[in-house]
Amino acid sequence: MNGFASEVFSRFIGGVASRVGAVWERWMGVPHRLFRAKSLRVLPLIIVFMGAVVSGADSAAPENYALAFNGRDDQVDLFMAPLTKQWTVSAWIKKEGPWVGDEVLVGSGWITNKGWEDYPLCVSNGRLGVYRTGLFARETPGPGWHHVASRWDGETTTLFLDGKVIMQKQGGGPICPAFLGSDNGKEFYNGLLDEVQIWDKALPDSLIQHWMNRPVDLTHSLRSHLVAYYRFDDLATDATDYSGDNKADRKIHYKSKSDGNGPSYVRNDNQDFVSGASPMRLVSSSAARTTLGARPGDKEVELLKIKVNVEGHEKPLRLSALNLSLSRCSGLEGIENLHVYLLGPNAELDIKQPYSSGNIVPTTKITLKDENAEVLRPGINYVAVTADLKATAEPGQILHVECDSLSLSGQVVKPVHVGSDDGRTLLPVKKDPGKLKVLNWNIWHGGIEKGRDVGPRQIVEIIKASDADVVTMVETYGSGPWIAEQLGFNFHETGPGSNLSILSRHPIVETYKSKKSSFQSTGIKVKLEDGKEALVWCVWLRYWPGNYVLTQHLRNYETVEEWLAGDSKYPVADICEILEKDIKATHDGKMPLIVAGDFNSCSHLDFTQRAAAAGLHSGWVVDFPTAKEMLAAGFKDSYREVNPNEVTHPGGTWAAIYKWCRDFRIDFIYYKGDGVRALRSRTIGEHTNAEVLWPGDHAAVLTEFEVK
Repeated sequence: MNGFASEVFSRFIGGVASRVGAVWERWMGVPHRLFRAKSLRVLPLIIVFMGAVVSGADSAAPENYALAFNGRDDQVDLFMAPLTKQWTVSAWIKKEGPWVGDEVLVGSGWITNKGWEDYPLCVSNGRLGVYRTGLFARETPGPGWHHVASRWDGETTTLFLDGKVIMQKQGGGPICPAFLGSDNGKEFYNGLLDEVQIWDKALPDSLIQHWMNRPVDLTHSLRSHLVAYYRFDDLATDATDYSGDNKADRKIHYKSKSDGNGPSYVRNDNQDFVSGASPMRLVSSSAARTTLGARPGDKEVELLKIKVNVEGHEKPLRLSALNLSLSRCSGLEGIENLHVYLLGPNAELDIKQPYSSGNIVPTTKITLKDENAEVLRPGINYVAVTADLKATAEPGQILHVECDSLSLSGQVVKPVHVGSDDGRTLLPVKKDPGKLKVLNWNIWHGGIEKGRDVGPRQIVEIIKASDADVVTMVETYGSGPWIAEQLGFNFHETGPGSNLSILSRHPIVETYKSKKSSFQSTGIKVKLEDGKEALVWCVWLRYWPGNYVLTQHLRNYETVEEWLAGDSKYPVADICEILEKDIKATHDGKMPLIVAGDFNSCSHLDFTQRAAAAGLHSGWVVDFPTAKEMLAAGFKDSYREVNPNEVTHPGGTWAAIYKWCRDFRIDFIYYKGDGVRALRSRTIGEHTNAEVLWPGDHAAVLTEFEVK
């Protein structure tokens, strides 16, 4: 088997065979329940299936795949920025069965603002349309494949079917594409979807018609305006954006009781769409790293992730050489071996192929060559540099790797380094008894938005790498006991499946029931290693119905007074009651006290004149009363105390995965008491492997305290 087939085979064995079974069922009428990786009798069938449908990476014309949605619970989550001036959305569709009610092809969902378009592409009672604009075609897309598109030029919305204008209407509005195949868990589409394109430009009729039957490439005159492009041809775990920048989480909706695995890849039999045979060429290349910690003795610690985006099929490129620099690595002697892996389209290390040799001796400069390396495939290709660490590696040292250049079949390329320039710090093997690290994290619907197994597992990996001692967790929803067990932590929750929980490496000597609301407040007392005790409270405050955190970013409200009114009505009312009924009743005024959680409110320390002048928070200056209540009660804002510059360190926690709002700090770790002070504080919104989609919607906050 070539590398591509080997990857698919590994994916099947790893538990994705059921997806292939769904494809087999669709094509052959064989129930997909027969395809379970645990059943050895299916392996010969899988191998035969692969040999029949999977073409090699060396082929000039790879297979064309589409994504199949079941009409019940399948969707793809997009995390795109708003398109507020113009836009064009297009796709190829093939309906399964009759059209029923509203079926969303591309939806904006709950992110939609007043006056915005929520379904830029949908079919309502069989009529292709743009929903909120009220533009619906007379025609019903019939059987077989059809190209559909909608466009807004700032004044007029236009609807296309198979390249022809079929309806126009004055009006329309901005969009924030959030979903493929549904509207956030409703109006599910039943059928095939392919070649989804999202542009920040109103494309002329001629360009839509000219390019509808072939892939978009760099020769397109408006290619720079293509903000997302989902082709579904690489069989990636999550849908790959061929334009390079937008993550897309392919999953079954978290509320579903189905045993399915989300939208499945199927072979595309569209005879009107021709993949073409253009030479492969580079679109972009970048390198990123995670800054979470690692421990002496850890194996396969990722130090660098290189992303190479290429397009075209003929004369495929190979990663023929790789030049690495470890000159900024202070822990070089602590590395036993280095490894370089080709990962294909998935950022995870689950499926990997060694590049060049297996073990690489760490030196300041490393050059690797492999003229016969696996050829790259159109779209995203990931390369990971990992390290096996010695058990004797010295804590505190920094592991840092850079990619000076890479060669694509002889073409020298220097990747753009993105994200943080920091390396990974070696964590201490033994804890300092005078230090306490508190992590606060809203994990988003129990952390299962990425999958019931994948999400919680990644949450555990992130908490371990954060080196936290205590975790205040919001939206725990049943995942807490398993997470605590994997960490070896003590666990407290207000009840089975509760919103709030607290996980602690230290013994929990007392728990406290809220007199306000168990959904909004709970606390524990922990005993530290030197015998000292500390109180830790986890809280969640209500957001007001206008949900200013989402809409104010786009100036949907007109006055600061509206912000203040909403903040006072809900978050302020909640925190004042929690402080009075819960916190004061348990705190003696001296013991170290930490209050952390999702406050659903921002801070006056962030929304300043200086921040507004720097372009943060859409230019708003707001004196948020919720944060002022905490400071008036004697608490210190640990993150802002350690990072006083709100411009260089905005500390945004909402939202870690969305591109339209990342500078709102609504998750806090406050503290007060004798003998306690904040030493360091940071936000965490990255997995232990760079480029892996973050499993939550909020970033986490980590503060290290000194407790005397």
